[in-house]
Amino acid sequence: SASRGTRTWGYGVDQVLQMEMVLPSGHHVRFGPSDWVVAEGFLYPKTMAVRGFCNENPVANETQWEWKECDDEVNFADLWMSARGGGGGTWGIVISVVYQLHARPEGGTLSMKFVPLPLEGMNHNDFKASWDPVMENENMVNALDEAVEDFKIGFYHNPIELDVSEEDSNACGCDFPSHPHFEIPFGSVGHFGAEAHCMGKKAAEAWAVAWKTYVTNGRGKERLLSANFNESQIVELGEWAMSDSWVERFAHVNQTYLGGFSGTQELMDAYTYDDLTRTNIAGEGEPYRPGHARDGPTPMTEKVEMINPAFAGLTTLNVAANTVLENRDTLVPILSSFNKMGSPWYVLGGALSKSHDQMTAIPQNRRESGIYVHVVSEPVQTLFLGLLFGTLNVDVDDFPGFVGHNHFVNYGPLKKNWNEPCPLTSVEEDKEGLCISKQEAVWGTVLLEKLEKIKAEMDPEYLMTCETGVSHGTPTTTLSTPAPPTTTSSSTPAPPTSIPAADDPSSTPQSTSSFSPTATPSAASIPTSLVTVTVTALLSALFAIAMV
Repeated sequence: SASRGTRTWGYGVDQVLQMEMVLPSGHHVRFGPSDWVVAEGFLYPKTMAVRGFCNENPVANETQWEWKECDDEVNFADLWMSARGGGGGTWGIVISVVYQLHARPEGGTLSMKFVPLPLEGMNHNDFKASWDPVMENENMVNALDEAVEDFKIGFYHNPIELDVSEEDSNACGCDFPSHPHFEIPFGSVGHFGAEAHCMGKKAAEAWAVAWKTYVTNGRGKERLLSANFNESQIVELGEWAMSDSWVERFAHVNQTYLGGFSGTQELMDAYTYDDLTRTNIAGEGEPYRPGHARDGPTPMTEKVEMINPAFAGLTTLNVAANTVLENRDTLVPILSSFNKMGSPWYVLGGALSKSHDQMTAIPQNRRESGIYVHVVSEPVQTLFLGLLFGTLNVDVDDFPGFVGHNHFVNYGPLKKNWNEPCPLTSVEEDKEGLCISKQEAVWGTVLLEKLEKIKAEMDPEYLMTCETGVSHGTPTTTLSTPAPPTTTSSSTPAPPTSIPAADDPSSTPQSTSSFSPTATPSAASIPTSLVTVTVTALLSALFAIAMV
């Protein structure tokens, strides 16, 4: 959620400019937006129309494909919406995707960590001796752990309390556990889990300064004082977040007092983390092709069974950012315990609610989500359900949804009581009658009904289906071989090169028809703001369009 820019630019599906798919009908299509209008309050223009074309010669080499107007009707607007957030394995086989890219931030992506440093004039042994009593005190360690989680909630969802700009807050995030947060002494950097990733040095420095503000003048100081930390210890803690200023102090302390830490370079490399390397773009052992990302992930054709009974009730859920802030004191110890167990809580929020073209199948609960967590036990699920639905009246015709369609999906709460989780001891047949379905728990009643209608129209024989996906389990009819699609010729204008910026009306067409079916551009002709992903493996392709 940080190294990938989610909180700044939106989800992966929000960056899609053009898609190429093979539909259940047999049509090989290429489609994308053709008409936009400026959308006040949104980062991107609102898509008003979508245009697509059919390949008249799909069995030929790609260089001989012929893109024409489809003679058979294809509802490209519905396809554009449902394929971006409506779940993988449901709408067709994704052949390629053209993405909008964004400028690499100055300094790349930085990995934020807490690394304790001795004060000026203190040798390493004295430093360790002064902090050993703290690290051996369970109450003080718990207070410190919870202070870190509380700091993250403030930095990400109420940055003004720490004098942090929304821009810097949105440029940072985390989607991984990191425990212990502090460890003395540090003999290697292997145990330094990243607390966050920040895009650009400016945001990274803001993160470190905000931590200092939090523990010396903010909510953290009161929390730590109540756990018997003294003022000097709190001042020291405020200096332990890695940043450019920390690096300068480390260089001096390392040579003067630590005798030259052998892992210095490794520690610096871990700080200046950047995952957008040529190796990651091209893939290990694959040739690097400018303008193209690697094909992946690799196919997985066998169903993976959950053998460990501990995962039997595992589901994922979204908690709105305002709900997180309203219940901050309740959530902090829970999130801290998740972290200690190695279960991550993902930071969302930021610009997610406004970083889209208003034509995706991402449910509103995920647009407004502040954190995304994995939950196992019924008591913990009950607590979260109470936070989400405690004040809502049960409306069987409009369940809002809350489950994130990623990692694990399970049944929603009881249909008659949204504050109670679906009983883990119930058999599958009973759950279907008692509980909100897996699909409704993800997309909510209204959006799911819309997606089910689109599915029935696009794939009436339910040829393509995926477990927990839209209309999964719908009885199929006897499959017949679809007739080859017919096409008619049409002249078309040049393709778009990027999504027009919503804050620049002069660059945003009010009424255009600019989508073109031209074949995937050569590397030399691809604008620097675009990247094409050509997916050769069927399941890899399906995964590429799954809701992120």
